[in-house]
Amino acid sequence: MLWAEMAWPGIVLAPTYWTLFLWSYFYANFYANLKPVPLYWHYPLIGGAIVIWILALTNDFHHLMYLGAEPFRPDPGAGLRYEHGPLCWAVAGYIYVVMFASSVMIVNSVVYTCSYLRIMYLTLLVVPFVNLGLGIGYLTGRLFLFEFDPNPFGFFVDGFIMLWLIKRRNIFELLPIARTVLLNAMPDAALVLDSRDVIIEANASAHRLVGMPLNPVGQRLEEIPIWEQLLRPEFTSCEKITEGIITEPTQHSYYEVKSIPLKYNAEYGGRLTFLRDITQLKLARDQLQGTLEALQGQLAHTRTSLDALREQTIRDPLTGVYNRRFLEDARPLLLAEARLAGEPLALIMVDFDHFKRVNDTWGHQVGDAVLQAFAVQLLNSARRADFTIRLGGEEFLVVLPGTLAEQARARVDAWREGFIATCARKWPGRPLTFSGGVAAYPQDGIEWDLLLQRADAALYDAKAQGRNRIRCWSDLPVSQAGADALPPSLSLISVMK
Repeated sequence: MLWAEMAWPGIVLAPTYWTLFLWSYFYANFYANLKPVPLYWHYPLIGGAIVIWILALTNDFHHLMYLGAEPFRPDPGAGLRYEHGPLCWAVAGYIYVVMFASSVMIVNSVVYTCSYLRIMYLTLLVVPFVNLGLGIGYLTGRLFLFEFDPNPFGFFVDGFIMLWLIKRRNIFELLPIARTVLLNAMPDAALVLDSRDVIIEANASAHRLVGMPLNPVGQRLEEIPIWEQLLRPEFTSCEKITEGIITEPTQHSYYEVKSIPLKYNAEYGGRLTFLRDITQLKLARDQLQGTLEALQGQLAHTRTSLDALREQTIRDPLTGVYNRRFLEDARPLLLAEARLAGEPLALIMVDFDHFKRVNDTWGHQVGDAVLQAFAVQLLNSARRADFTIRLGGEEFLVVLPGTLAEQARARVDAWREGFIATCARKWPGRPLTFSGGVAAYPQDGIEWDLLLQRADAALYDAKAQGRNRIRCWSDLPVSQAGADALPPSLSLISVMK
């Protein structure tokens, strides 16, 4: 009876620590956020086992562990068959839950591991099943070994299984070997540094670094002049992963550095540092950057040339004002902007009086000079938003955004008087004048072609009234219907059609 009671600490602790061992073996090495079992966890585990042991030793006073016992046979030294109490069943339930958890961990590892390790893990699966089977058989009164509880014999079998796994399958060597093979197979240099920046491990690629000692393990970084750059503050953080670039001066090499802090039980224990040689990448990137800068320069030059070429295509070469091509592109936008802004838009048709006589009498050079002088006057007096367009020959169109018809007539009248004064000064004795017609959006029309037609009709009327004057469409003494039926002049109408 005494020896049965003495077995309880082992019966409670063996399955518990077996499960904790499996947890640490299968998971703690693969997940950084899973920490080893804290030391203070052992106190309640061992304390609980001691409490169960004491209750078992004092069973005669409370009968929580055993309700009673009777010998298998009447002979001296016969084994006892126990009638288990409620505490015994409670402890058994705890043990079975723990062993079931260990079985789940093993089965999960068997599913996701390689074939070599799968055999080893299946062997581990024998341990909980053997103990579960022996425990259930004993508690139900159907299984005894030498008239005794078979669970201690199950632990004996467990020991042989673990001995075989350690000696034959190298269960505790697989992870260290895998780590070493993995580090040495990495093309990047890897250094493991402790909290004092002493190299405690270096892979094969790290040994090949320029300036690295033949055996760097055990040396401090500050003792290696070339690689003491790894002590820069951006690489020594103990809280977060840091990255940067360092230069190896002797070979003009560049390395990308990644430093990962290593912690154990929430305490900083060192860092894992990777160095990737990016010399060729940086040289290629610098060369590409130079090529891109050259291409950007060429692109800017090409863009400038295209802008200049486009400017040439929309400018009249003689006068420097816009031409008909610009008008074709811009007229939908001009009217649309006026509509969106809710502002008026004035169109002024200008045509020189008896200009053919100027060319025939004084020559085309004088005619060209007259056109240039008129264009200069318009450009000098125009606002930034105004547009001056030469439609061809001596015909011009001036577009004045935000301007009413009467305001437009006042402006063009001032141009007319200024032009007469300029011509009298430059070409005395040669009277030069022009006539103009004004139509405005929206009072004179809401469509572009209609506004052009009515500005041209107003110009036609100015010519008919004796020239050297400005007429607005609204001044014409005709009805709307009659106005639309006016015979077009041979200036803009023929050009636009």
